[in-house]
Amino acid sequence: MKKARLLYLTGLSFICISLSGCGQKGPLFLPEPAKTNQQSQPPTTENSDKKES
Repeated sequence: MKKARLLYLTGLSFICISLSGCGQKGPLFLPEPAKTNQQSQPPTTENSDKKES
């Protein structure tokens, strides 16, 4: 589950960087929102991981 969640957050970060077009600035501020999303929506991510696996 940890690997799936990491890949999920990494995918979101990659998409955010692509959409914003700020590849250089992205990694600097993306880790904070990623952690916020993981803390505010733990049941959603875990349920998604279980369904996928």
